[in-house]
Amino acid sequence: MKLLCLVATVFALVISVATVWSKVADTFSDGDFTNSPAWTGDVDSWAIMADSDVAAGASGTNTLRLSYGTSESGQQYLVTQRTGSWGVEQTWAFWLGRRNQAATASNYSVVWLWADNPNLVSPDVRGYRVRFGDNSDDDNIFLERLDGDSTSTPLIVSDGAVPNGITDIGFLVRVTRTSDSNWTLYTSALPSTGGDGLTAQAVPSVENTAIFQGAVNDSTFTGFDDGYWGVVAVHTSAENARDGAEFDQFHFSTSSDTSLPVTLSQFTATRTIDGVQLRWRTESEVNNLGFWIYRSDRRDGTFEKVNPTIIAGAGTSGASHTYTFLDAQVEEGVTYFYYLEDVAFDGSTSQSRLIQLGSPNGRRLVTWASLKDR
Repeated sequence: MKLLCLVATVFALVISVATVWSKVADTFSDGDFTNSPAWTGDVDSWAIMADSDVAAGASGTNTLRLSYGTSESGQQYLVTQRTGSWGVEQTWAFWLGRRNQAATASNYSVVWLWADNPNLVSPDVRGYRVRFGDNSDDDNIFLERLDGDSTSTPLIVSDGAVPNGITDIGFLVRVTRTSDSNWTLYTSALPSTGGDGLTAQAVPSVENTAIFQGAVNDSTFTGFDDGYWGVVAVHTSAENARDGAEFDQFHFSTSSDTSLPVTLSQFTATRTIDGVQLRWRTESEVNNLGFWIYRSDRRDGTFEKVNPTIIAGAGTSGASHTYTFLDAQVEEGVTYFYYLEDVAFDGSTSQSRLIQLGSPNGRRLVTWASLKDR
């Protein structure tokens, strides 16, 4: 059917608002890690740096830095307990820096998200942690599980990596866990040269930790109440290595402030001789089963599904994907409204904003940060 009078118009911008974690775990702003909360462990091996010189450097940062004076290799840790309920969903976010010593398999940083006992370097500790530093080419960020047998199981290896051998860097990490034990790993832009990256003054938000690095489902441990979290710095005996690790901006929430399953960057409708050609592009997908398309001839009217079967998504992917669908069941001269519904593997859904077909204003493209609830 010829649709001579139909022109596609995309409208209704979604304005993005920064989401900052409401529950600060510790930023060391008081210059003391022995109270509010109290950190224990190798307390003599750590110091608060009032003015961090990591990355671009910044004053008034009050970062936690490894400061191990004895010239020997080892692993130093600090731990604190969060008593009470951890809820069924969690989000962790923090800043991680490397000073004069590059990350290696012998010089690496660990942030424990949850541990079942306060000795974070014990061979029988169990839980989940984030590790940065290895000897396999560039340095990835790892989400790991420990089962109490001194070995770690990598659950997520970040898609991005920090070039091997560089120092004086900083970046943010965000980890989310849903009630279905779906874990996701996000970071800020990873440093590419020495002196690059975010300073410890950067406060974690969805916007500045928006780079999707991977996802996994792991339900080995689900009860986190009264658990422990903390940091470990593994180092060699060199002086640079003994003050090479730095941490700050610990945020924690008992809700999964995860991005919705799909990051949608484009959704358009175009008239063709055969019908309405719908096209959309995703920049990343997390546990994405697929899409339903809904159509109405009134903005506030009743919408109906257009596609007879779900359009398969890409599952979990950090790459961009483009989808198309031809809606041939349309009439000439009618204004139509469309929206996408994304369906995750767990059955949860999210919707895009409307696009309108039939306006005389021409064709415009609009970008979304993500699918939003209507």
